Amino acid sequence: MRRALEGLLFITDRPLSAAELGRLVGVKDQDLLVAAVEELRRELDERNAGYRLIAVAEGWQMATRPELAPYVRKLFADRATMRL
Repeated sequence: MRRALEGLLFITDRPLSAAELGRLVGVKDQDLLVAAVEELRRELDERNAGYRLIAVAEGWQMATRPELAPYVRKLFADRATMRL
């Protein structure tokens, strides 16, 4: 389940709620699902990954770490808008 959650949260361009994640991975126990997402968040923080898992709009989404913004700006320098 945790790998599926990581894959879904990595690929989405919008926050995913616990209910939506539960439906996608086939888990009805919201407490179990939230615990798995929080475990994933802690793991990413502990290994200081280039991205993090953040709570947004009653859901979760992967985001580039703020300290990497200069590199992301270089990548998207030719675009008018950028998402971190």
